[in-house]
Amino acid sequence: MNSTVEKCLKNQQAYVEQLKIALLNKYAHTEMVFPSGLGNYRDRNSVYHSLKRMAKGTDFEDMTLHKLRHCNATLLLNSRVDLKVISEHLGHCDIGVTANIYADVLQKQKIRLADTIDAKLSDELN
Repeated sequence: MNSTVEKCLKNQQAYVEQLKIALLNKYAHTEMVFPSGLGNYRDRNSVYHSLKRMAKGTDFEDMTLHKLRHCNATLLLNSRVDLKVISEHLGHCDIGVTANIYADVLQKQKIRLADTIDAKLSDELN
């Protein structure tokens, strides 16, 4: 975990602690990291509407949860994170699923690899 994520989670933890105090024994699920305003589980629509509210007025107004997930995976692949690690991160049943979904990104990496090898060989021959 990096320091940015750690800070975000610590801020969230402080918020949850304040929420627990405010709700007293009405807080439904003490194990939740990102609860609803009443300490319950958030449903998909709630998370979607939160994302839409945060993205309003930005260049990301058309962002969806699925696009956000895809963006995350693509950024990881382009940062040369191992495909198996990304597959596990996404919760795919096996690495083949991830490879099939992100074949276009992997193809671009292969082209970049070939270009790198070509450049290195050209340097050696000159």
